[in-house]
Amino acid sequence: MRKTELLNRKYAEPSGGIYSKVSVDFPPVFTVDGTYQSVFDVDSSGTVYLVSAILPNTNLIARVAFYRTAITSIEESFTFDENTVTQAMFGYWFTRYT
Repeated sequence: MRKTELLNRKYAEPSGGIYSKVSVDFPPVFTVDGTYQSVFDVDSSGTVYLVSAILPNTNLIARVAFYRTAITSIEESFTFDENTVTQAMFGYWFTRYT
């Protein structure tokens, strides 16, 4: 099923929007992946998701994530309120399979 078919099921009128994805990679230091989605003419339909890995492909695990929903304008994308979830994970693998 395509994304336009899903939009037509969720919203009664035909809707367009912004759907973007970004990936930045600076090996071997860090990677950042993110998405932004928003439906035109629908209030609070925007979402932002960012996830970063520091020193990927090593035994060190260091990841940070940011998720924000109910965005009405692009300026609200990185504000912290009840619609924001952040996560951090740090650790070390002693062996590759544990």
